[in-house]
Amino acid sequence: MHHIGSMWHAIFGNCLRLMPLPVLASLLACSFVKPADEVTVALPLDGMMARVQVWGNTSSEGRFEILVETPKGTERRVLWEDWGPAQRASLYLTPNNWLVVMGGGGDTEMIALSSGSAPRWVPYNQRPRQGGEDWTYLGAVDRSVDHLVYYSPVHQRECIPLYGAGSSPYRKAHQDEHYCSNLGTT
Repeated sequence: MHHIGSMWHAIFGNCLRLMPLPVLASLLACSFVKPADEVTVALPLDGMMARVQVWGNTSSEGRFEILVETPKGTERRVLWEDWGPAQRASLYLTPNNWLVVMGGGGDTEMIALSSGSAPRWVPYNQRPRQGGEDWTYLGAVDRSVDHLVYYSPVHQRECIPLYGAGSSPYRKAHQDEHYCSNLGTT
C-alpha cells in the first residue's frame, strides 16, 4: 500500500506543488460549485424544468443529480454514481404530476410537482410498488461522446437499460436486460 501512495505522490505530487495555489484552489472549488456537465429539460407544466447534472467531485467517475426548478422552489436529488455505462436518465410524468427519473440498473427517483408549492421528493414508502404504464414518457438524457444530450420521444424511442445489474418494477415493457441499442437517434 505504501508503494501505491508513493507512486501517486511521485506522479501527481510534483504537478500539484508546481501549480500556483490560486489555480489549484479554483480547480478544486469548481468541482464543488458547478456541475461538470448539465442539460436542461423543459417540463410540460408551467415554468417548471429539470436539470440533469453530472458532478465530478466524487471518488468515482462522477455523480448524476436531478435539480427540479419551479416558480415555487427547487428540489435536488442524487440519482446515482456514474459507473460506466449508466449514463442514461429516462424522464416521465405521472398522472398525479410526479416527475420520475429512471436510470441504468433500475435506479428510480420521484419528485412531486405542484403549481401551488415547491417540488418535493417522494419517499420510497409513498411510491407505487409497480406499474407506470400510464406515465407519459418525456424523453431521455444520455451521454453523446463527451457531453449530455436530451433526446425527445420523437428523436429516440423509450428504453431503460438494466446492464444486468438490477431490475425495476416500473415500465417493464420498455426495459432491456442489458443495454439499449438501435434507439433511432436522429
